[in-house]
Amino acid sequence: MNEPMNEQDKEVLNAQRKEQDKEMIDAQSKEQDKEVIDAQSKDQSKELINEQSKDQSKDQSSAQIHENQRRICDKYGLPAQAPEDMVALAIGSLDQSPIYGTRIDLPENGTISWFIHCGAHSDASDFYQPLHAAHLTELLPQVLAYLALPSGTKFILDRAGYEDVWREG
Repeated sequence: MNEPMNEQDKEVLNAQRKEQDKEMIDAQSKEQDKEVIDAQSKDQSKELINEQSKDQSKDQSSAQIHENQRRICDKYGLPAQAPEDMVALAIGSLDQSPIYGTRIDLPENGTISWFIHCGAHSDASDFYQPLHAAHLTELLPQVLAYLALPSGTKFILDRAGYEDVWREG
């Protein structure tokens, strides 16, 4: 036989329910926090793996570029000369053909020995823009193999595979 609850019993029961609800919410919150932390850890692990993979690809592509540069120098019987970090590129000409490259003796205190343009040359003072050579992988990857050619060397390439390399003077 169920007796009606007095006010004090109701308060105790409500307090117990609130405590159980609080414990359940705390447990759910902890579980959600754990899931978020696990997801973040997985994302960070994936990012780390992707970065390591990119670094490996970069190292491999850098090694491949150096090998291709050595092959071009060997093909033309020329000594390899390490390229500088900067080149002068006529960015506004990139949609034209053929591709021309000229390597001059590095001026005293200079940082650029390669001048590269596509299509017709211009005498305009702003024809060439300084550019880190690393950007050539995206802008003009065809020239990367030629950058170890020594000073005084020129090349011409077209996008169909024609290639000529020669020395001035």
